[in-house]
Amino acid sequence: MTTQLSHDASGGTERAFTVPTDIPALPLRDTVLFPNSFMPLAVARDSSVKLIDDAIAGAKVIGVFTQKDPTQEEPGEADLHPLIEAQFSRVPAFRPGPEPQRVRDAVALLSRAQKPIIVAGGGVVASQAQAELVELAEKLQIPVATSLTAKGAILDTHPLSVGVVGIYSRACANRAVSEADLVFFVGAHAGGQVTANWRIPAVVTPVVQLDIDAGQLGRNYPNAVSLLGDAKVTLRQMCDAAQSKTHSAKGWTGRVRELVAEWRAAAEPMLASDAVPMRPERICREIAQALPADGVVVSDTGHAGMWTGQMIDITRPGQRYIRCEGSLGWGLPGAMGVKCALPGRPVVCFTGDGGAYYHLQELETAARHGINTANDHAGQVFLDQFGEVCTVV
Repeated sequence: MTTQLSHDASGGTERAFTVPTDIPALPLRDTVLFPNSFMPLAVARDSSVKLIDDAIAGAKVIGVFTQKDPTQEEPGEADLHPLIEAQFSRVPAFRPGPEPQRVRDAVALLSRAQKPIIVAGGGVVASQAQAELVELAEKLQIPVATSLTAKGAILDTHPLSVGVVGIYSRACANRAVSEADLVFFVGAHAGGQVTANWRIPAVVTPVVQLDIDAGQLGRNYPNAVSLLGDAKVTLRQMCDAAQSKTHSAKGWTGRVRELVAEWRAAAEPMLASDAVPMRPERICREIAQALPADGVVVSDTGHAGMWTGQMIDITRPGQRYIRCEGSLGWGLPGAMGVKCALPGRPVVCFTGDGGAYYHLQELETAARHGINTANDHAGQVFLDQFGEVCTVV
């Protein structure tokens, strides 16, 4: 080994580093220097890898490069043996549970509250905790609103369901969350979209929050109780710890049902409209009524998410709603991906003309790979007035 000095361009100091003495001397043109590294890297002319010793603390090694001898034959196909860790073959890979005392504290708060409400987020879906969510809501008689990502975590026809809350929402859900005296965020980050830019609920409203990511707890609303854990595990523990609550909750659950009934009555004329071109509300109703028990709705973002989030009812446990959490135009290729993952299930893509044209070329991908993207009449209904496109794949 030999010790050399390398100049630090940013700090004007010199650092010592060591290199193996058996690396052959190379012309200057074969030496690669990185301005942000204290370690010059040599390019070897043969196929062997020369390791640079970075034993001196603070030295930064970017990597070692090799240059193949042109006289050598190309190697054959690599014999690779992938390492597969079984625990990462499922989602979620880990299911941590919260501290038992925090579970008891959360259940006590929810039981004492006069007007509690649950806001279920995407963490419920990712954890497959829908059954536990509904069980806790029924046991404590707590109405449930959802984020757009969690739409369908509780069926829209369930008497405790109030719909999607926030910006892409039903007015009845926003009103119910606004009137609550305690909000329980389950697997929801309480970000701007689900809270209508942190106005619903008001910042003074007591909050219980459950999340698998500790960084989300109390990030947007101060927590009366924070629960760090997997949604399915934590909700199961809460169900086991809770005592059934029925008669004392009738006033609040009755009020929430009134809000939902008022919203449905106001939406009915548009849902049943015979206007030409067809209104998006009518399209949403037709989709909801025609969607098979195992059907999947994939919604683009923007107005497509607003229409479907409000107007499509998920009425059967096997149905799924998947929303775009990226930029406009994701709907069509996203629906194709869902169809590849679930080839035996019908998939409905709801997007607009602008969204469809972002990635219209993906129809060629569908044709090339045999992804079924057509039904009768080319599988598309164009609504010129509203620019909505519904494609069945």
